[in-house]
Amino acid sequence: MLRRDPNVDLVSFFILRTETDEQPWNRNELSLIPFPTYEIFEDQLHSFDLVIFQNFNYAPYGVEPYLAGIREYVEQGGAFAMVGGDLSFGAGGYAQTPLQEILPVDVPRAESAAPSMSMAMTGDAFKPRLTAEGRGHPITSLLLDARENEARWGKLPALEGLNQIQRLRAGAVSLLVHPTLRVDGNKPAPVLAVGEPGKGRSLALMTDTGWHWGMVAAGEGDDGRAFQRFWENAIRWLVRDPALTLLHIDLDRAEYRRHQSPSIRVRAVHPDYTPAGKVSVALTVTNAEGSGPTNGGRAGNGSSPSPTPALREHNIVTDAQGESHLEIGALPPGAYRLTGRANVDGRAISETKTFVVRAEGKELEDIISRENVLREIAEAGNGSYRRDSLSGVTIRDPREVRVGSQKQVQVWSHPALLFLVLALLAAEWALRRRAGYS
Repeated sequence: MLRRDPNVDLVSFFILRTETDEQPWNRNELSLIPFPTYEIFEDQLHSFDLVIFQNFNYAPYGVEPYLAGIREYVEQGGAFAMVGGDLSFGAGGYAQTPLQEILPVDVPRAESAAPSMSMAMTGDAFKPRLTAEGRGHPITSLLLDARENEARWGKLPALEGLNQIQRLRAGAVSLLVHPTLRVDGNKPAPVLAVGEPGKGRSLALMTDTGWHWGMVAAGEGDDGRAFQRFWENAIRWLVRDPALTLLHIDLDRAEYRRHQSPSIRVRAVHPDYTPAGKVSVALTVTNAEGSGPTNGGRAGNGSSPSPTPALREHNIVTDAQGESHLEIGALPPGAYRLTGRANVDGRAISETKTFVVRAEGKELEDIISRENVLREIAEAGNGSYRRDSLSGVTIRDPREVRVGSQKQVQVWSHPALLFLVLALLAAEWALRRRAGYS
């Protein structure tokens, strides 16, 4: 699925053999390549936007020394997702590894050095249920309308098997839960959970049958797009798609005329994407062609450039729906940058939009009618000027000319054309004879 997405540059590896497999052939007779552990988890790790472990146990492949590096990669702004299966979570032995610190769930510890297969999957077929946070989260938004989206999830095929976990970690959010299984003091067992460790993001899907939402659904007559839409949403959220920020600023258009006032709509949401009411948002309008960077960078001569001066400043507060509207007034022609800053649940967030006010031509620069100018124009053209109505003005009907008959003449069939051609040929012959070219 990801390989078909033109926006995704996928690097994936399918492990076909392990060190414990029987090997009736010599290594030099195999066409398989060794698992590139160092290249992926050390040399090129920070070049990836997202790392996914899909039913993967690290121990047989020498990955354990690199797990701490993956944790640091996520805490510094990377993204990590773990998909369930009989080799994931507790069954994969991740409880006692650095990855436990970035996962949104606490996985059970293995009682022995080799995790028990009984820790892998539990439970029969089930249909996951959306949580309150999941109803508004972009990952689980298969449809735009909230009611239609919840109904859509209810119609998807059942899943089979759920990885056992101990509890949801502090700060993590559960988006899908099991309808009957309970963990951590009678709380619904998470099926899908997300978290934000450090500067990064992580996702845990505690099942390996999410593909049912695609293939099984298609076999039952559904369009089968729910699975693809789910992972598209998940990847966008994990890599921090700008469209999924906690603060949204929308302009009614990208270009304005000189006398038009930009209309602004601001929307703030909590980290679980529920509306954030009573949030103070500071809006600043500056010239887009500023004097230099405002992020603390240094100018070429070693001096710190001064920030671009604010042309307009406004402070607004969101309502119960997390929204607020504002008209900032007309601006002179030019390019402008609108920046909004807010603090949502202790997080400093910002959003920037740019817009243009275009200069009008001379004809449209000042289009307000003036009575004295109109009167002078009328007098110069021997006309009359009327202020409010056409009373007293004689309107004459246009002159009508009726055509009673018509005649069509075919030029090519006229006899005169034949005589003209013959005359030209005769003249050409006579001139040639006279010039001695006979």
